[in-house]
Amino acid sequence: MDAPAPSPPKSRSLATTLRLGGTLGLQFMLLGIWLPFFAPYLESRGLDRDRIGLIFAGMTIVRIPILPWIGRAADRWNRSRLLIGVLAAASLAAFSGIFLVDGFGPIFGVLLIYICCSCAVIPLTENLAVVHSAEGRVDFGRVRVIGSLAFLGTALGVGHLLEAQPISLVPVLLCATWALVLLSTPILPEMSRVAPGAEGRLSALGLLRRRDFVLALVVAGLVQSSHAVYYSYGSILWKDVGLDEGTIGALWATGVLAEVVLFVFQARLFKGFKPSHLLMLGAAGGVLRCVLTAETDDPALLFPLQCLHALSFAATHLGAMRYLQVYIPRDSIATGQALYSSIVTGVFLGLANLLAASLVEDLGRLTYFSGAVSCTLALLLGLWLRLRKRRKERLGLVDVERLA
Repeated sequence: MDAPAPSPPKSRSLATTLRLGGTLGLQFMLLGIWLPFFAPYLESRGLDRDRIGLIFAGMTIVRIPILPWIGRAADRWNRSRLLIGVLAAASLAAFSGIFLVDGFGPIFGVLLIYICCSCAVIPLTENLAVVHSAEGRVDFGRVRVIGSLAFLGTALGVGHLLEAQPISLVPVLLCATWALVLLSTPILPEMSRVAPGAEGRLSALGLLRRRDFVLALVVAGLVQSSHAVYYSYGSILWKDVGLDEGTIGALWATGVLAEVVLFVFQARLFKGFKPSHLLMLGAAGGVLRCVLTAETDDPALLFPLQCLHALSFAATHLGAMRYLQVYIPRDSIATGQALYSSIVTGVFLGLANLLAASLVEDLGRLTYFSGAVSCTLALLLGLWLRLRKRRKERLGLVDVERLA
């Protein structure tokens, strides 16, 4: 039975917020380089769009078995900071291989090794923020804002830089940022040790026996998978219609700025919202975003449409993090976070990338309609999740969800 955790004490620390947010910010700088500019970089290496889609799908799927294993190790050892440092060092070493290989097969191989090392770094850091938020030491939304702002500044800055510099600079910037991530890991706060709860420390399989948890993962996965076309092909499709790197970077940054606003004001905006409400809000925003983005390539319309990222991504992610914070036992939360990342960004986003790769050559931006379909299904399943929770509340099977 999913029982909420006790209310956290109110003793938030600015220092802890900055320590978590600073390291997470450096990690999000990686995303600010990778998401807008790595696909165009691969295209400059002579890879066609089908093969780029296969690379991104492969990188997404390979994390599925990796993430739960690392999350379980983090819960068992309770040494997340050390684990993040080891994985950051391995990621830097693995990605450096991109300079030594050429052709689809070798590049694909290097990137598969790289994603095995790097895929858990952000989830483990976010898990530290979730745990410290549950203990009342930080506000998760404020920690996440620092990461979002770092993404925004990086996407804008690198976009302008690449107007004057060759796209081959992208892997150099990624290696330099990984070095900074590695140097920042010692400042991360560790988690306090906690004894296993009454159920014992839950394995990934134990968590997957919780039907409502699985349903929440499916809802979040369907919404987040709607971003597959945007993440893998958004920059390429915009470049096809004549947008320059600066404009493309600004479009990415606009979405993240909207995300930042939501995270900053989430406590006020969503007072009284339950996790399932946030998941449904994200799904509704995803339907609207995908349908309208499929219909236009006019920057005057794309910029306001990018603001819907605040719903399709940020509200969905916040709803999932609140669900973990409320319903997953403290001694199993890293495993829950890893399952979220594995299933949502592995299974769902990986399959969506494969679908996008098969459609984008023929349909172009109309491929965004596939995301609208998945978000519609997510909205219906989110409503079912809310009704299940309400029924349990009425029968006294579970305490009313609280806002964490």
